[in-house]
Amino acid sequence: MIDSHHVIIRLNDAPVKEHKKDVGERTSIRLFFPESALPNPLENNDNETLMVFVPFKPLDFLWLREVLLKTRNKTKAGFWRQPPWEWNGNVSHLRILNPYVTYEATYKLLQLKTWSRRYATTGIIALNLALHMCQEVNIAGFGYPGNHDNATPIHYYNTGRSREKEV
Repeated sequence: MIDSHHVIIRLNDAPVKEHKKDVGERTSIRLFFPESALPNPLENNDNETLMVFVPFKPLDFLWLREVLLKTRNKTKAGFWRQPPWEWNGNVSHLRILNPYVTYEATYKLLQLKTWSRRYATTGIIALNLALHMCQEVNIAGFGYPGNHDNATPIHYYNTGRSREKEV
């Protein structure tokens, strides 16, 4: 059913191939940031998938520069999870998301305060982007388990639990 839509936006490092019965096969746009980048994005995306880089901090741009230029990565500290040292995506299909889309999702839609040092999730950012791009938006597999649900995994493809997202 997902594959029947015109534009399919996927997030972060969510795999497709081994879950295609449930999540479909097509990917039009994949949003990612350094900590969620796939080292070999073509393994789980179409050859024509637009890989959209979502910068959250200045260090993210430094990481992108290093992997694109294939320089020895000097950037090691400042990430909540170590990003891949290599990114072997199709550079001609790489785009950088206008930071205003993240700003709008964080401070306009969610109404978070700048001093909170909290940001919109990639999912909310993707939803904001889709609302700007598309006349109709359908959402599948979106949201976290309830606050007191520590048993349900956050994502379909791993066993990460709700409490772990706070770390």
